[in-house]
Amino acid sequence: MVDWSRFSGQSDADLIIVSEATFIRLFTKAFLLGIYLVSFFVCLRWLIFSDDGGSLRKGMNRPTLIVTIIFFAISLADFGLGVYSKLFRGAYTSVYDIIVSNRNCHTNYHHAD
Repeated sequence: MVDWSRFSGQSDADLIIVSEATFIRLFTKAFLLGIYLVSFFVCLRWLIFSDDGGSLRKGMNRPTLIVTIIFFAISLADFGLGVYSKLFRGAYTSVYDIIVSNRNCHTNYHHAD
């Protein structure tokens, strides 16, 4: 049996079982990130190298290259943090969950007249 506590700081008994919906969500996100990864490298090829493919492009558009790399880093960090929080921490709460839980609170406010 794998000792997951060395990754998450929790014992096996404390880990939350991943639901089917969570697994499908993470699988879909990983699949789409893989497609994005391929298109990212194709984009880098055309931004950095000339049409012949052997030499660097003259007049490279550096702002576009920087923005492309930043978007990729943000996407990769989002995926990594999502996997970590869902599988190892179990403490991820989406904005939708917060809204639904607050909507179900029945607080009576009595206004003094």
